[in-house]
Amino acid sequence: MNSSLKGWVTLAGGVASIVVLTTSMCHGDLFAPAEETERERASYDFQPFSDTYEPPPEPPEGESRWIRFVDDNEDSIEANTLVSAPGMWPFVSIDSDEAGYLELPANTVERFRGDELRMYEIIARSADRDGDGHGFWGLVRGPDGKVEPGDAPMVQMQQGYAVELTVVDDAGMPIEGAYVRLAQDTVGLVHLDYTTRADGRATFSALPPDTYYLTVDADGYRRTTVTVDHSSPMETPMSIALDDGGGLRTPYAWRGPPVQQAAGGGGSSSSGATGSSASGSSDGGGASSSGGQSTAGDDAVDSTGGSSSTSAGDEGMVEIEVRVANRRGGGVSGAWIEARAGGQRVDESASGGRDRVALQVPHGANVDLIASHAHHGEGVKSLGAVDGSEDVIVRLEADLLSDTPAEDRIVWPDEIEEELGMELVDDGSRWLIDRPASETPAAQAGIERSDKLLFVRREGAGYTAVIQRDGQPMAVEVR
Repeated sequence: MNSSLKGWVTLAGGVASIVVLTTSMCHGDLFAPAEETERERASYDFQPFSDTYEPPPEPPEGESRWIRFVDDNEDSIEANTLVSAPGMWPFVSIDSDEAGYLELPANTVERFRGDELRMYEIIARSADRDGDGHGFWGLVRGPDGKVEPGDAPMVQMQQGYAVELTVVDDAGMPIEGAYVRLAQDTVGLVHLDYTTRADGRATFSALPPDTYYLTVDADGYRRTTVTVDHSSPMETPMSIALDDGGGLRTPYAWRGPPVQQAAGGGGSSSSGATGSSASGSSDGGGASSSGGQSTAGDDAVDSTGGSSSTSAGDEGMVEIEVRVANRRGGGVSGAWIEARAGGQRVDESASGGRDRVALQVPHGANVDLIASHAHHGEGVKSLGAVDGSEDVIVRLEADLLSDTPAEDRIVWPDEIEEELGMELVDDGSRWLIDRPASETPAAQAGIERSDKLLFVRREGAGYTAVIQRDGQPMAVEVR
């Protein structure tokens, strides 16, 4: 093909391309049906310089015991919270500000050892609960003194899910007016509660994954506690059936109204926990006992025992050395040991794991040793006539409040409740003390909610309650 012909072909091709391009610009898709080429195009309001950034909320001002609630990205979460601590009752309901900052309340309750309070038990659930919301439930160590808000420790909340249930009788019919308490332990410093309506339903929203206890009490039915392993959204509400019998035991203890306190440390006033919630939402306020299932410091005990050096006391007394072991032979700290001779208590002390503790007993007397621990139970060791120093191991093999050789002890829970004015809850391994009303002998003596009861003995015109708190036993005189 000569150069002149090539030029004409190129020119023709170029013109054709221009025609096709022009047609496409005017009609869209060249091969689209006619009706689609005529559809209206969307109009876009493009504003490249518009300001869509929202700055984070400003923190509050002033020094206090601040903490801050955040999600796993450390973004702020506004939260509804319930806060308590050992000795603080009723618990308080405080809302954080929109930046997630919460001012921890001061605890003015006098402590046995005069320790400064730093540990709090907190339930926090996001104020915006669209979907399932975020939640936190656990212990928080407050700052060591007052801090600026910017230095506040962060408390990370988790994705939460609702726990839903229906309370029914043995025929499957819903029960109205049942009290439902949700806690992280059978008795908690903070808990959530609900009063069922005609459909028997109760709902607790935005709970983080954990194991919870649901305790249900209704007039004319037996009190029931179930364990809930909460880790994901529930497909259907669980059903809790109550057996006939019993009666309403502790509505006051369960539903003691929390104190509404304004964020920022404002004044407080009673909020009145009526209806379904103590905090004004569909599920009310707050819980978890701080007591664990085992005592820190438990160590292995040499089950063979062995002898120690002889150490005679004055006035015909001899010293014996005692250790306490659980059912598996492990050493137990914090067990209360009582030595008795001739029907009388002669000495007592607290166990120290694998370390021996010394007790003074009469030489030649028949001695019984009784050891009690909130979780591991009770044990008795009869020594017979003691004529020298001995190294003794008492094994905890019986339940608490069993029939022991101590004649001065009260072994019936109903009698203890009546005499001391406190409710007891058996969670299968421990006797926990529920909220004693303020005017009762137990409360006036300083016994607190969630203390663990070892035993009660008569002392003249009064009583001594031996309890376990923070892993350590203590004797409290009740008059």
